[in-house]
Amino acid sequence: MEIDPQIGIDHHVESPWLRWEGTAARALERAKVGAPVSAFELAKGLGLEIEAWSGAGAELDADAQVIRVNPRVRLVRRHGLIAHECGHWVLRIEGDDSEKGARYLAGAMLLPRWDFDLDLKRTAWSLLKLRDRHPNASAEMIARRIVEVREAVATIIDNGRVTSRVFTPGLMVEPRLRRVSRWERGLADQALEAGAEVRGDELCYAVPLVDGPWRRVIVVCEAEQLSLRQR
Repeated sequence: MEIDPQIGIDHHVESPWLRWEGTAARALERAKVGAPVSAFELAKGLGLEIEAWSGAGAELDADAQVIRVNPRVRLVRRHGLIAHECGHWVLRIEGDDSEKGARYLAGAMLLPRWDFDLDLKRTAWSLLKLRDRHPNASAEMIARRIVEVREAVATIIDNGRVTSRVFTPGLMVEPRLRRVSRWERGLADQALEAGAEVRGDELCYAVPLVDGPWRRVIVVCEAEQLSLRQR
């Protein structure tokens, strides 16, 4: 496979995410769960109990085989937290535990690659349609998962400030694409104004997620289409 000098995957770089994809697939098979995945059922299938606690977020007690999670946290967030701790659990079993790995596995298990790949084809990557198909995954997790399984860029803008810009692992990105372009910001502004998904290209769009004074926009773009827009 030839690699475009500006956009492409460098298969010669270290690829821990390929190993993590295999780990996620084995965990889902072991737990006997499939899309749409419930993190509660995933934990149960992996032999882990869920207990309520008053702390922030969640924690794994590996010795007791228990995940403790605060029930006051909104439900979709709880799914993400539990999936993250399940990630730590399966990585510990395989002797490969890390925070980065658990974060990757949380998305890879809540959004199984095979099912998610089919859904991307059916929905033209639409974040809102993907949320309908995978209700236990947050919009941010879905956007990051798109970037993991497609050559793409996802940008999160909170109250006008870029808080995250994520590229496909191993994607060879020219320097100008590392910054959010004026075109992407314009797309985000249009989405906020319309209060709905706005597409600037077939696989480039912005989605507003407004919660009271909190104004978040997620911009997702297929890497090649974004590159062509910036030439």
